[in-house]
Amino acid sequence: MRSKAVSSSQNILNKASFANIYDALSLISQPKSNAMIVRRTILKQDLVKKLYPNSISADAAMQQLRRDIKLSPQLKKQIASFGHTKRHYYNKQQLLLILEHFCITLEEFEQL
Repeated sequence: MRSKAVSSSQNILNKASFANIYDALSLISQPKSNAMIVRRTILKQDLVKKLYPNSISADAAMQQLRRDIKLSPQLKKQIASFGHTKRHYYNKQQLLLILEHFCITLEEFEQL
């Protein structure tokens, strides 16, 4: 006799989920030069140092980023929808939104 947990987990695993797992594993097994690994979080100060390299200080760069976000209410709303913004970190989705706003690809960002 099987337990309910075992039978329910077997119902969840179907061909579609196996295909998704296979796709995910194939991305992981690719050489690192082909796959872009994005960190789960990024320190806000590290981000502004790359976005505003000519800024006098990290504080001035943070103020500039806040001003740029404030000027775009849609961006501000999207960033807030992806998580708490009072921490010292942006999560992956927030980072991608900010980079998209500044028209910067992940490859360009890593090279900054």
